[in-house]
Amino acid sequence: LETAWLLPVAIAILVWESASGTLAAASEPGFFVLLALAGPITAIPLLLFGAAARRVPLAWMGFMQYVSPTIQLLVGVLVLSEPMPLQRLLGFILVWVGLVVLAIDVIRAERRPVSQ
Repeated sequence: LETAWLLPVAIAILVWESASGTLAAASEPGFFVLLALAGPITAIPLLLFGAAARRVPLAWMGFMQYVSPTIQLLVGVLVLSEPMPLQRLLGFILVWVGLVVLAIDVIRAERRPVSQ
């Protein structure tokens, strides 16, 4: 919906820049193709995430929201050699201990028979 709402504005800007001769995409066709594909390349993962989120229990969805920041933290520390002070490490460990407790509770709740 955001992309559809901004499409007329983007077209107007492209027409304006093209008419004034300052449109970089006009000089390089490859750049124009990349610019045109930027919207779908951004939207497709979001649409897939939305479709997948409807199929996953809400408790697991909350748990999975911690995976991306964890991967970013690990890349920062292990690949980019970011400093990892003790306070940050303790906070990271506490969050993941809480998530493990949550995961255990969810698994036990799913295995428990429903009493009537």
